Amino acid sequence: MSFNQNNLSLLNFKFKLDITPELEYRVQKVSLPGMTLGTVDVATPFVKIPLSGNITYDTFDVTFMVGESMKEYLEIFNWMTKLGYPDRLGQYQNIVSDCSLIILNSSSRANINVRFTDAFPVGISNIEMDSTLQEVQYATATAKFRFLRWYIEPYNA
Repeated sequence: MSFNQNNLSLLNFKFKLDITPELEYRVQKVSLPGMTLGTVDVATPFVKIPLSGNITYDTFDVTFMVGESMKEYLEIFNWMTKLGYPDRLGQYQNIVSDCSLIILNSSSRANINVRFTDAFPVGISNIEMDSTLQEVQYATATAKFRFLRWYIEPYNA
């Protein structure tokens, strides 16, 4: 079995979030989350023995272009509103969604699937308007997601 020596390109990826199809084509950046394995020290009469504990995941961050209608931004905004029920309890809906980051190989073919289960947004960045800009700049926003688990596996079409 040969080992692929090509480097991972940061340009070649696709993103899919089951619950928000508008976001799929507008994503510009994603940030794979880091993870930390906690430890617990167990006391003994002689020394403390460290044991592995629970895994803590950082947020999964997705930066996307915001269209004139703000539809993709509003999908995340409304999803967060349903989770946070700011006006009344009846608005609350516990909605989670699986999502995938598909990493492409050097031939732009799907290679690795990074799958997140039971994801939900916990933050969305501000959009800053500025009438003093000298040239047109387009709005982007970053959504932060928490999730239950994530898996890195070969892509199977």
